[in-house]
Amino acid sequence: MTEFAIGQEWSFASQDASGKAIVGDVGHDMGIDWVSVYVHNLSGFGANTQQDDFAGPITHMPFERKAFADSVDSLLAADKTVPESFFVGFRTWRDELVAGDAGWFDIDVARAVEMIVDTLNSRKSVQ
Repeated sequence: MTEFAIGQEWSFASQDASGKAIVGDVGHDMGIDWVSVYVHNLSGFGANTQQDDFAGPITHMPFERKAFADSVDSLLAADKTVPESFFVGFRTWRDELVAGDAGWFDIDVARAVEMIVDTLNSRKSVQ
């Protein structure tokens, strides 16, 4: 299985969209191996809606390790600096995870981003 390390940048894609994810942390809690990432350089997400194409970033997304491994395409770099904005979301998620009040994505990265963009777009259309 693929080894993930802090600072790695991975590409991911679906049929119509793509992006990059920088690994911000890896760990094991609640019986699960997880990878937390900063997602950026998004293209094609939200393009099939009335809303604008969403380019990101999404500063923190936690994934079950296998789901992340199964959905990334290529290792682009091994020495990226993790953006500071990642750590705010990560710390909040980690505290909530330990308290039993947070989870993680167990689907592929592109689908999880699509879900977030769909949610953001549905909120825009209500306003």
